[in-house]
Amino acid sequence: MEVRRAENFIAKFPEAAEEILPSVRKRPLRKFQYSLIYTIQPSTLLILAVAHHRRRPNYWVGRTT
Repeated sequence: MEVRRAENFIAKFPEAAEEILPSVRKRPLRKFQYSLIYTIQPSTLLILAVAHHRRRPNYWVGRTT
């Protein structure tokens, strides 16, 4: 439910989340220590990871290329 809520938010306001790398944004989940890491593509949003705030930081970085 919480992930779906974050997905709906970024679908409506894709540039509202914090940009953490060039063209990569992070939307924290409210109730859990996770964030949606995503990039804005020409015709869609691509979710790169549902990343825990403390475990394996930046494991998803290789997915940005």
